[in-house]
Amino acid sequence: MRTIVLLLISGFLFILSMQVNVVSGQPIRLSVADESKIDFSVSPNPATERISISSRNTYNLPLQIRFFTVTGNLIKQIELENYQKEEDINIEVSELTRGLYFVEFRSGPHSLIKKVVLR
Repeated sequence: MRTIVLLLISGFLFILSMQVNVVSGQPIRLSVADESKIDFSVSPNPATERISISSRNTYNLPLQIRFFTVTGNLIKQIELENYQKEEDINIEVSELTRGLYFVEFRSGPHSLIKKVVLR
């Protein structure tokens, strides 16, 4: 049985999904493949002028990168038709105001959100 929990935090809707054992009601550990369909890292963090994004995914994919403020406003969006794992993506962020941002990586039905601090 799959349990879905919706959380609204600072204007962001987070959808958490877990499998629950019907007999005991305890969460079942998902395999690594189920837990993360896409995986990205952002460096440096905190950043000042630019950030570098890299992936440990093993396949090519269309990729959308979106920057949100803590209040949920979309302030920057990048779309790549065929992102390849070997490519690091360098993004200029010096035009953004200092503070905390949420960076969403989306590929098809899969998404991942990372926090980034700009100084």
